[in-house]
Amino acid sequence: PVLIDQQPSAAHQLNLDTLTWEISAEKQTALLAETQTRLVANIDEHAAKIYSTWTRFESEYRERQAAAESYKSANYEGECSRYISDFAQRARLDNKTATNLILTQAAGLEKLQMELANQRMRKYEFQAPNLTLEQLQSIHDDIIKQMDNLMEAYQNG
Repeated sequence: PVLIDQQPSAAHQLNLDTLTWEISAEKQTALLAETQTRLVANIDEHAAKIYSTWTRFESEYRERQAAAESYKSANYEGECSRYISDFAQRARLDNKTATNLILTQAAGLEKLQMELANQRMRKYEFQAPNLTLEQLQSIHDDIIKQMDNLMEAYQNG
């Protein structure tokens, strides 16, 4: 019995003389394009899933951030928004500390969102000439890993 590696893709044909899988240049080009399209879609879907988690309460975050910026610009004096005072009460913080924490968290989320966007844009690395299937997959896997690291950083505060 002769052992033959598994067919790498439906586009590959078995060369009966050498018992190796081969692919024509045309089919290789089509396979690369199809793989690239699939990997780009996967990157976009993965980013969208993360964004949906981060922005689930976006309007609330924006209101809370705006209130905190306003209160801080008033030198932490005057009327304090309920977005701040309610948070401060539940977190057992004074309004100034709560305001600063809100602003720190908002800045952190903005930084994570910017980095997620940067990772998502790395999909354009697929346009480099002469990439192999393995290189496409490696780029994809690294992008997904970096996105997952950002999600983990978000969850860890």
